[in-house]
Amino acid sequence: MHRSVPQKIRRIYQEAALIKSRAPNAFANQIRNALDALCRDRGTDKSTLAQNLKELAERGEIPWILAEATDVLQQLGHIGSDAEEREIDLGYIDAIDDFFKAIIEYVYIAPYKADEFKSQWEYVRKLKAVGKGK
Repeated sequence: MHRSVPQKIRRIYQEAALIKSRAPNAFANQIRNALDALCRDRGTDKSTLAQNLKELAERGEIPWILAEATDVLQQLGHIGSDAEEREIDLGYIDAIDDFFKAIIEYVYIAPYKADEFKSQWEYVRKLKAVGKGK
């Protein structure tokens, strides 16, 4: 995970990555926990993950298409934490992982990189301005 992602979310994801192929239910549950941590980090305080994700979409922090797709991810996370004998198909695991990474990219990484790019641009502009002033 990129350095712009809060440590708690990175830690949860790193734990999930270790069990991804060996324990798909536990992986899905850890991804759900990481989404909960993301919501808390972004200041939501609703009673359910679905409500928190909806709030993030309403604020424009995640696009609606991702918010709608998180319903599926949340359901898979519930299966992962359910004591019943249901198993998450291994075919879903890469999709869960890709989807989670897309949310992380949108919320943390892209804004960080955009700010970094703007800062570099401003720095170069200032250097050029100082060079012209000589």
